[in-house]
Amino acid sequence: RFGIHRMTAWTPNKWGYVGIGARIIPNAWHVRLLKVLSPDRKTVDTFPVHYRMNTVRALKTLFPRTRFNHASYIFTGPPGYTANNIWLARLWRTYGWLMPEALGQALHVFIQKRDNG
Repeated sequence: RFGIHRMTAWTPNKWGYVGIGARIIPNAWHVRLLKVLSPDRKTVDTFPVHYRMNTVRALKTLFPRTRFNHASYIFTGPPGYTANNIWLARLWRTYGWLMPEALGQALHVFIQKRDNG
């Protein structure tokens, strides 16, 4: 049984370019790559990649609609891993504009336990 009543999270979408890249590149290389692609970000914020709850489908499976309300959605905002390079930023922005929503950058999670009492 879940003890969760409300859950809010912002995480990479498994099928966005960040999620795909993080799964392709070995975890041992993430800190070094972060220093290049996002030099202002702290390396302490680098975590191993698992992606078990990084799709809307996975969330609906783990938190069934019969027991939970869902308002989660996929969002593509400004590119975050650009190495301070304008051309790479433009490439990621164009990619985000061209790709369908399912391949968006981030998953914004809003789940609330239903009051079935």
